[in-house]
Amino acid sequence: MKKEWLRWKEKGEQWIEQHPKWLQFFLVVRQRIKDAEVGNSSCVVAYYFLLSMFPLIIMLGSAISFMHLDPTEILPYIQELFPGSIYHLLENTIVRLLTVQNKGGIFTVAAIVTFWAASKSVNGLQRAMNKAYGVEERKNFIISRLFSFVFIVFLFFVVLFLIAIFSLGTQLLDYVHQYIHFDERIIYWFTTIKWPVTIVMMFLIMIVVYRLVPNARITFHQVWRGALFSTIGWVILAQLFGRFAHHLLAKYSSYGVIGTMMVIILWLKLAAIVIVFGGIINAVSTEIKYKTITEGNDSLDHLLKQWKQRNKQNRQKKEEAH
Repeated sequence: MKKEWLRWKEKGEQWIEQHPKWLQFFLVVRQRIKDAEVGNSSCVVAYYFLLSMFPLIIMLGSAISFMHLDPTEILPYIQELFPGSIYHLLENTIVRLLTVQNKGGIFTVAAIVTFWAASKSVNGLQRAMNKAYGVEERKNFIISRLFSFVFIVFLFFVVLFLIAIFSLGTQLLDYVHQYIHFDERIIYWFTTIKWPVTIVMMFLIMIVVYRLVPNARITFHQVWRGALFSTIGWVILAQLFGRFAHHLLAKYSSYGVIGTMMVIILWLKLAAIVIVFGGIINAVSTEIKYKTITEGNDSLDHLLKQWKQRNKQNRQKKEEAH
C-alpha cells in the first residue's frame, strides 16, 4: 500500500514538473478564494436573491399579461433553472404568482422589492468580484448603486424580450401554418428548443455579468471561461441537487414550510458559490495571461465622464447666458 502511494506521489510530482502553469493556476485560485471570501459573499448573494425571486415572478407575470400573452409560458424556462424537487414544491406558488390579478399597486410593490433586493444581491456579487480581481470598490457610492439598479432592469427586460419572442414565435407559426402548409416538425422543433435556449440565454447573461460587475478593465473575451463554468455548474447543480433535495425533503417533511425554505436557501447558496467561483476563474486566468489587472471599468468610466462633461458644458452655457 505504501509503495503504491509513493508511486502515485512520484507520478504527481512528475506531472507538476511537466505542467507548471496548472500548479500556478491552482495556487492562485486558492488565494483568490480566500480573498473573495466565497462563503460570506455567497450568503449575501443568496439571501437577497431569495428576497427578490418571488416579487420578480409577479413582475414577469404582470408584464407578460400586459403583452396579452399567457403568463404560464414562462414556466418551461423557470423549470430548467430549478432543481426538479424544488420546482415541484414551488410550481403551484409560481403559477399563482404569475397569474395574480394585474393591479398597479401589486406591480409597484413587487417592482420596488425586486429592484431593491436584486440590486443588493448584485452589490454583494460586486464586492466578491472586486476582491477576486484584487481591485478597489467603486469610489462613487451613488454610481455603484445606480449601476446595480440599471443592471437589474437590463436583465429583467432581456429575459422578458426572449420569453416574448418564443411565446409569440410559437403563436405566429401556428397562425402561418393555417395558410401555408409546411412540415409540422418545424413547430415541434421550435417548442422543444426551450432547454438549449435557456442554457444559451444564461451563458450570455453570465458573460455580461462578469464583464460589467467587476471594477476592472476586462474584455468580453476574458470572461467566457467563467461564464461557461458557471452555466455548466448551474445545470449540473440543478440535476444533482434535485436528487439530493428529494431525499432531504423526505427526511425533513415534518418541518413543512421551514424544511422547504431550508432546502431552497441551501440551493441558492450553492448556486451563488458557483457564480462567484466563475468570477474567480476569470480573475485568475486574466492575471496569469496579462500579469496585471487594471482597476476601473472602461464602459462605466466612459459613461461617467460623458455625464460629467455634459454637466460642465451645461453650467458653462448657463454662466455665458447670464
